[in-house]
Amino acid sequence: YTGQEIVARTEHRGQVKRRASLLRVRTDKHLGVSAGQTVLADGNKIGTVGCGAGHVLSAVCNPVPDGSNLTLDDGRDLVQLD
Repeated sequence: YTGQEIVARTEHRGQVKRRASLLRVRTDKHLGVSAGQTVLADGNKIGTVGCGAGHVLSAVCNPVPDGSNLTLDDGRDLVQLD
């Protein structure tokens, strides 16, 4: 059935593997963010940008460990808003 895997994972492990995250780019330059860009935590891929407007973007990511250095694949630093 549609969604069966996520329901089973939530019931048996108690956590969802990926979720939507709201992030902000830390920069003074106004450079757009493109859908499909990679989100990195300490150099490891944790997610993908879904959409962005100005300095704020939405991405589908694995849980982010506390204290991780978040960046986009082009090197710009990120801050998690949620």
